[in-house]
Formats: sequence, C-alpha cells, structure tokens
Amino acid sequence: MNIQSVTILAASSVTVPVTEIAKLYSRKSGIDVNTVYEDSDELLKRIEEGDPADIIVTPNKDLIEKMKAEGLVDASSIKIVAGNSLNIVASKKMVLEENPDIKNILQQIHNKALIIIADPSTTALGETSRESLQKLKMWPQFENRAVLAPTSSKAIDLIIKGESAGIVYATDAKLYADKINNFGAIPASMHKPVVYYVAIVVSDNMDHARETLKFFESKTAKNIFKTNGFDPK
Repeated sequence: MNIQSVTILAASSVTVPVTEIAKLYSRKSGIDVNTVYEDSDELLKRIEEGDPADIIVTPNKDLIEKMKAEGLVDASSIKIVAGNSLNIVASKKMVLEENPDIKNILQQIHNKALIIIADPSTTALGETSRESLQKLKMWPQFENRAVLAPTSSKAIDLIIKGESAGIVYATDAKLYADKINNFGAIPASMHKPVVYYVAIVVSDNMDHARETLKFFESKTAKNIFKTNGFDPK
C-alpha cells in the first residue's frame, strides 16, 4: 500500500503549533505529515539539495523572495499565516529591577552580563533583534557583548541554562514562562513586522501540499496559533 505523505519544513520557532496542526490534519486526511524544523539557511539547503519538501513555513521574507526568484516555490501560494513579537526576558536566577522603560532593562543587562540574541546573519529573530537595538541606539553597546544563538529556540535555551538575559520571540517567552522572568515587549515600532510566511514547494506532490495548506488557513489552525501566543492572520 502506497501511503500518501506531505513534508513540511519550518522554522524552529513554530515547532509547537505546526506539529499540532500537522497531527490534526494527518488524522483528518489520512495523509502522513512529516515535519522538519531548522534555521532558514538549512531549510533552503534542504530544498536546493532535493530533500523531501512540500511546504515551507518561515519568518524570513528574504528566504521566501529568494526561493520565489529561483522558482523553488509556487509564487501564487505565498501567504502570511501568523505574527509574533519580541520580548526581553531573563533567567529566574538573574536579578533585574522591573522598569517600564525598555532601555533601562537593556542597560541593566549590559551592566550585568552578555546579552543573548539569535544570530542576525542567519535568523529572522536575530535580524529583528539587531534592528530593534539599532533603533534604540543601543546596538554599539551590545555588538561585541552578545552571544549569538543559531536558532530562536536555542536563544531561550541559552538564557535559561546560562542564567542570563536576552531577546526572544514572545511565543517562546510564553512557552517557557515558568522558567524565565518576562520584562515586556519591545515596541513594534522598533522593528519590521514579525510574520510567518507559508508557501508550496515546487514538486510532483503539489496537489497534496495545496490541500494541506488549506488546513493551515482553517479556523482550527488559526486557533492553534492563537493558543500558542501567535497572532493568526
């Protein structure tokens, strides 16, 4: 018996909702849905090397534009499915004074430890974190005092295990709320919108991919994103 399948490549920051949505759709449709979570460069590398890939989910607009230009995705399928925001957090063991001024919190971090952010050269979170620090006119202070994490999930992991502080997605702050202190959101005006794009990868399995993508746009899927702290679109 030939089991039909769909493979979703996604950013690590959407692991929880995408896994849940994939499992629900698999039960509903009888199609085997495989999920792979990597940073943007690795996602592109997998697709370029011909690894199984039917749908991509990423917050990296440049990646989507590059894939569209190379004919790797169906341009008409590109949609935004969810939004996110940035929070400043610290491990429970790192003492910071509560303050409504984000710059004050960041200065406290600077005075106490190295800041942990995702790598700006390879991750959308890192790029947005750097942009925020630049607009706050604090990037020169942190540029040489930052520990760069390879993924968003690794950033929160390093903050918790390293008893440090840094910038993470609001959804990761929510997921690990019992292990961190959340000092609030970085204003959206400080960075470009954080949104997640979905697109169908050009392959011989595009019909199944389209049906799967429809489920991502369903009310059920939107509720899953919302429950996990995302802003469904």
